[in-house]
Amino acid sequence: MKTPIILASLSAVGLLSGYGVRRLASENSPATGRQTSLSAEAAPVNASTADVPGRPEKTISAGKPTLPEISVTRSTDTVASILALDPAKNYARIALWTGSASEGDLAEYWAGYKGGKRSVDVTDLIFLNWTRRNPQAAVAAVAGTGDDRYAWWSWAANDPQAALTASLSAGKGQQEQVACGIGDFNPDWLRTHLGQIPEEFRDDAFNRMRNWPDGQNPLESLKFMKENGMGFDHETFKSLVRKDPWTALDYLKENPAAGRQMYSSDNEAMTALVSILSQERPEDLERLAVQTPPGEAKRKMEQALFDRLLETDPAAALDQARETEAPLIAAQRMAKVALGVAATNPEKAFQIAGEILKANPVQLDIQRRIETANGSSWSVEAGAATELLNVLFSKDREKVLKLMDESCGDQKRPEVLYEYSGKWAESDLAGFTEWTNQQTGRLRGIAAQQIGNKLAGQGSYEEAIEWAATGTLPPEQAYTNILYQWSKTDSAAAAAWLDGSSLTDKQKNDYRSFLKNFPR
Repeated sequence: MKTPIILASLSAVGLLSGYGVRRLASENSPATGRQTSLSAEAAPVNASTADVPGRPEKTISAGKPTLPEISVTRSTDTVASILALDPAKNYARIALWTGSASEGDLAEYWAGYKGGKRSVDVTDLIFLNWTRRNPQAAVAAVAGTGDDRYAWWSWAANDPQAALTASLSAGKGQQEQVACGIGDFNPDWLRTHLGQIPEEFRDDAFNRMRNWPDGQNPLESLKFMKENGMGFDHETFKSLVRKDPWTALDYLKENPAAGRQMYSSDNEAMTALVSILSQERPEDLERLAVQTPPGEAKRKMEQALFDRLLETDPAAALDQARETEAPLIAAQRMAKVALGVAATNPEKAFQIAGEILKANPVQLDIQRRIETANGSSWSVEAGAATELLNVLFSKDREKVLKLMDESCGDQKRPEVLYEYSGKWAESDLAGFTEWTNQQTGRLRGIAAQQIGNKLAGQGSYEEAIEWAATGTLPPEQAYTNILYQWSKTDSAAAAAWLDGSSLTDKQKNDYRSFLKNFPR
């Protein structure tokens, strides 16, 4: 909220006590780049909420409501002593003085200041305080000069109605500056009196309004922005979350496209709602999660609550993860627990990894889409589970591969086992080969297939075929990759091996057809 008035010496006292005046832009173009705030962070206020079971009767606003009552500290400076200061280096002292300076002192200061070294912030201070005392005199002092934009913009900050009325007979430039000032400081007035602003300057007011999140009336501002094609303002929505999370959630339900980015299924506004409540009001997040029906919102809330539980009670988090019905979500949660103990208790981490693999034996995909009973869906990234396997694999490759073999049931070629055996073969073929010679069954078969592929990549085709022959693939599939690579470098040798192999005539003909038709 951009408050329209400045109390005596608020600028300086505010700055020195944590408040501040908004900086409004470049010295050259206040109309297009100014961003100065007169509002001060006030103590939180109570805001009523709708009558919904589980909602607290009052919620706390963390926005920017009315200006607080603060003690006035008067400056002991004079016009002469202030003029002697470097504006760029003495903002706080000048702000304190302008807050209590008389109209005459401000006029005298401006006369001495305007032709010397200037600062945008100090120029703003002069006119924000001058137009508070006598706007007509401030406007007259800069009439016909490039500095009149400061006076009209500041007047709109203090008295939007009077400034707009006067600008209508002054000219288009003045109307533009007033529209900017109204948008910067008076969103409530803008929402109520939009029709009074000339249509050609309404976009100026809209653009300025969007520069500043409305912490006092965020819901009204969000509705106003939507009605006037201003889009969705995330910061104003965050103010609404802090003021009344139930209303914020209702707003997203009523406006499902709000907060979504193009080409993305994620809703940034929902993410912000959950993040704010998780950090600042976890009890409210728990109540919201209970009341929210299945879908994206509930999933994000439950995930945030799980992450918080993981920080405070890892054992309880593991129990909760094991009880999660959706396998991939359970995998992510269990993996997060395991990652937390991998450095101090690797055996526990390996145990949890085994549970994850048994529950997801086919493949730990990078991404899967989960469909729910009510028709909603979302993508789940298996980042934590994959990260866990990578961490454990770096600690003990043999143990991870055996764990995968034990956990993947009766599948002939579990993708996860094939993937990680390939990683070892890629990084250390000699060591992997030595280990493979000590293995039996499915584990050896998959490893042999990987060795064959790597040897083929090195040009050792006949040796590669020998390894592939002991792999898990049947004869009609085992040599496809090897023969393809071999035929690219020496098609006659590949054909000669195929002719002299013990494959059946059908298998040989199938390979010949493949090599003939597959593009090289």
